[in-house]
Amino acid sequence: MTVTITERTYDSAYDDINSPRSRALIVEITAILESFCRRTFRFFVAIRIIRFFRGSVGVDFDLVFEPTSNVTNNSIVEEFQTANGTEELEFLFLGKLSAREVVPTTPPVTTVTTLPTGKKKKIIK
Repeated sequence: MTVTITERTYDSAYDDINSPRSRALIVEITAILESFCRRTFRFFVAIRIIRFFRGSVGVDFDLVFEPTSNVTNNSIVEEFQTANGTEELEFLFLGKLSAREVVPTTPPVTTVTTLPTGKKKKIIK
């Protein structure tokens, strides 16, 4: 997901996602967004901040949901738009919002019989 946080000024220290200023902003934003997502989305698991960019302060981040979730890009954006600037987002004002689905890849699972007793082991390649 990509958002811009208005009423914030970009600091060049945000260019390095591991800088102390970036880490402090990650803690602040994660606390706000994680709390909102836990209340709003039933199958929410976690948030991962990827990077900051210029444009007030832009943030690229992943929202992780359980595979059984039926949440969509549109429903995520709608919920964030509805909560924009309200107590739900701790009065965080968001500008541009966009979301895209990223489906994680999982390694193939192969079952192989390896024990003399005929028991099977699961081998992940």
